[in-house]
Amino acid sequence: ELRKKNFSVNAIEQDSRAVEYLQKYAGIKSYQYDFLKKKKNNLPKYNLITLNKVLEHLENPTKMLLNVKKNLTKNGFLYIELPDAKAQVLGKNAGEFEVEHFHVFSKKSVLKLLYLSGFKAISLKSIIEPSKKYTIYAFAKKIN
Repeated sequence: ELRKKNFSVNAIEQDSRAVEYLQKYAGIKSYQYDFLKKKKNNLPKYNLITLNKVLEHLENPTKMLLNVKKNLTKNGFLYIELPDAKAQVLGKNAGEFEVEHFHVFSKKSVLKLLYLSGFKAISLKSIIEPSKKYTIYAFAKKIN
């Protein structure tokens, strides 16, 4: 959708197969890089970085955000989507509590995660998606 509005869009992916797919079939310039393993990178600076349903899969989401922040421009924004702990109303078998999720978030924990990573939320909302998934999403700005 961003490309349709003439935005330049890149993908950063740790899996070389995903990079190849994105470039070949989606026509998206892609870089292979792992923010959790490598310290220095030659990636461009971005005005917006999105992490959709990523951070819950990481043991240390703060480390990821601290590293991602280095690739934002001075006035850059971060957009994140995370599973919402409100899904507890669905019971322990809700998708938000799947085995490969290390974390489920509340609005308060998202604010703390952002703050510890050097971001300030400028928008934070909790929704139930059409798929019935409970989701928190936030736009944030770098604070240091």
